Amino acid sequence: MRGGVSRDLPLSYRFDLVLVSAVWMHLPPTVAEWALCILTELLATSSMLVVALRNWPGDG
Repeated sequence: MRGGVSRDLPLSYRFDLVLVSAVWMHLPPTVAEWALCILTELLATSSMLVVALRNWPGDG
C-alpha cells in the first residue's frame, strides 16, 4: 500500500474521462508519479485525464 491506496486495484475497468480535482497538490512527488501511472492505465482509448490544480498566491 502506498499513499493509502492498494497497489492491487482491479484495473479491468476503463473510463472515457478521469477527473482529479483538489487532490494532486497534496501528494508527495513519488506518490504522484505512481498515481499518474495508475490513472493512465484506467483510461480507455481516445479518453481524457483532467487534473485540476489549485494555484493561489502563497501556495509556494
